[in-house]
Formats: sequence, C-alpha cells, structure tokens
Amino acid sequence: MSEILDRIKQLPTWLLVLIVIALGFLIVIPLLVILAAVVGTFVLGMGEPAPTAPTVGFDYDQNTESNEVKIIYTGGDQIQGSALTIQVNGEETAWDGSGTIEAGDWTTVQNVTEGDTVKVKWTSENNETEILSEYTAA
Repeated sequence: MSEILDRIKQLPTWLLVLIVIALGFLIVIPLLVILAAVVGTFVLGMGEPAPTAPTVGFDYDQNTESNEVKIIYTGGDQIQGSALTIQVNGEETAWDGSGTIEAGDWTTVQNVTEGDTVKVKWTSENNETEILSEYTAA
C-alpha cells in the first residue's frame, strides 16, 4: 500500500488535480441526476395517483316506440350527478340533477334508435374521464 502512495506522490500536481476533478464528477453527476428526478416528480405532480373511477351499476330501459332510453342507477360507490354525462353517438347531455345519485335515480335520453350507443361518462375533479357503462340500442 505504501508503494502505491509513493507512486501517487510522484505524479505531477496537475495530473493529481485532474484525477480529483474526474472522480468528483463521477460522484456528483449521478447524485444531481437523482436529485433532479426526485424534485421533478414532486414539482410536476407526477407522484399523485390518478383518481379511480367509481364502481357503479346502471340498467337501461328502452322504449322503441318513443325512441327513449331510461338510464337507471342501480347502486355502487357514491357519485355526484354533476360528474356524469350521457353520450349518444358522440353527442353529450348532462345527467339530470347535480346532487348525490342514489339507487333508483334515473335520467332519460331521447332520439335513440336501433344500433345507437348510449354511454354513461364520468368526469373526475381533475377533468379525467372514463366510461362507466355502455348500452347498444336494439
């Protein structure tokens, strides 16, 4: 070990400085990258979990004579009417009522004909959307 230290002491000063700088970079750069990743995660909000859609159930009652579909909430997680929209072939309408929806509550959509797709869409507080239920008219 003392032979190695003697050889290192014989190196020119400029070379020793260069070696110390190189070793410093090898230690500091990875630490800065890790620190930047951690700070970026919290600053950009990437650490927040995405909201999960409520688990709910809906039944559909179609009246082919009047081209209406009644959408009935059958139960599940608590959900606000203001968070729901009804989509029929891409056209959206709001769920009737904005308070908490309870089992048995319903809304009706008009002009639904055979083959039309009726979807119940939920929008989170972060404006993320998810289809909760889907029905194809007969």
